[in-house]
Amino acid sequence: MNLCVMKKLILKQTNMTNEIKFEVSRTLPPKEIYEECVKRFGADFMKGTIFAYDNKIHALNDVTGDLLAHELVHLDQQHKFGGAKKWWKKYLSDSKFRIEQEVEAYQNQWDWAKENANRDYRRALEKHILKMLSSKLYGKVITKKEAQKLVIF
Repeated sequence: MNLCVMKKLILKQTNMTNEIKFEVSRTLPPKEIYEECVKRFGADFMKGTIFAYDNKIHALNDVTGDLLAHELVHLDQQHKFGGAKKWWKKYLSDSKFRIEQEVEAYQNQWDWAKENANRDYRRALEKHILKMLSSKLYGKVITKKEAQKLVIF
């Protein structure tokens, strides 16, 4: 499924604004954001960490439908927050805000998978989401059990 078709499907299934314009870029995100994420969380673009900044989804590999659903939420959040630079500043400095933003994005990713992915994919995705939300990548501020209550219900 191409990105345009996936975007329409995702926007139809969510309450995001249809004005999200984006592109997928195989380039690093802005240097100051990337370096801070590496320093704080060990994020590594070369190992598959995806970054949403302004109107770009920075991803080394192909972006699946569920990942696109997740990253589009971040682009929408940035737009609603007053821009990517302002959003990233808060995201990097406020662990509660960071988790709130990620929970919303993972909920959207999970909702997309429930509608579009097979059972085996959903099982693997559930484990991945719980592992990620409770990991160093987001500051280890919640447990897997807490993540499950927030995202998977």
